[in-house]
Amino acid sequence: MIDQSDRSVFLFYYGETTQRFSLLQKHKSEVGISSAPHGNAGRSPSHACSRQDKDDIKTFIINYAAVHGMPDPGRDLRHGKGRLRILLPSILNYTSVHRSYELSLQSQGKACVGYRTFLRCWQETCPHIVFSKPRTDLCMICEEFKKEINKIASDLDERRDDEKAKVHKKALKHIEEAKKERTYYKACSTLAKEHYLKLGLRNIPTKPVKPNSRNIMQHYSWDFAQQLHYPSEDQQVGPIYFKTPRKAQLFGVCCEGIPRQTNYLIDEADFPEKEANTVISILLKNGN
Repeated sequence: MIDQSDRSVFLFYYGETTQRFSLLQKHKSEVGISSAPHGNAGRSPSHACSRQDKDDIKTFIINYAAVHGMPDPGRDLRHGKGRLRILLPSILNYTSVHRSYELSLQSQGKACVGYRTFLRCWQETCPHIVFSKPRTDLCMICEEFKKEINKIASDLDERRDDEKAKVHKKALKHIEEAKKERTYYKACSTLAKEHYLKLGLRNIPTKPVKPNSRNIMQHYSWDFAQQLHYPSEDQQVGPIYFKTPRKAQLFGVCCEGIPRQTNYLIDEADFPEKEANTVISILLKNGN
């Protein structure tokens, strides 16, 4: 038998109540030394996500991706767990999509689930719908290697195994070289950020200074994007469908140290050639 003082010490040490202690004693005498089952075992809690809520979340995500998403240009089914990935714009995130989900269900007079439950249901029902990374790009060399390997793999001739191994070796070498370039780029970006932080806001003069007069290093990245069409409308009616919108070229210059980016929209009437002279002229205009 346990006296009152030992019982009080035991309850205080383990943070248990007298009722819980009595239930444990009863379980030990009837069943033995084993883990006691929880009282809600086999029963779903009252606030659990229902099947209807999961269907509403899945329907919303699929419709949202149909409007804002684009298919994966790599067409790689392995990343989407057997399904073609749908890439949402990198400017979006889970929080913004969940906010749109709340507004959509509130307009219909339905109750919406919380952010964590929404995120869990998304990953369970639609794992192939993801967000595009800001620097996601499609390498032409990788695509050529992928097509060549798939072409050799579809051939039943076993004598081409050596040829497949050579192509695979070249592809791995290309990936290693790309990783080295990415490592060097990250190192330059980190160094540029450190120089910008050392400069300090107090040391920035209010008047213009002579170019290249500061002992700092900065890193700039620039690239042409795909041509844009404006005005753009995802759901076009019949008369508008056969009309060609006006096109514009997009050229972005990013200072990695700040970071800050400047985008140039060039109208189709003034399309320059994508060459070194065009890039240099835009960069000089940006510097001035």
